[in-house]
Amino acid sequence: MHVEKNVCDNLIGTLFNINEKTKDGINAYLDLIDMNIREELTPIQVGKRTYFPQHVRLCSKKKK
Repeated sequence: MHVEKNVCDNLIGTLFNINEKTKDGINAYLDLIDMNIREELTPIQVGKRTYFPQHVRLCSKKKK
């Protein structure tokens, strides 16, 4: 029962971009750079700020 709840929470958190529920942190994005995969998801540095690109599979604000 707990496994199903955790899987469901992770999927919902990822699809609806809930910050507390996703596993996509700065280290996950930096790992993508190290492995040379998914260049479209690499963080963008503008001045002192770092911006993360949105995933293609996320729901838009209108759909939420």
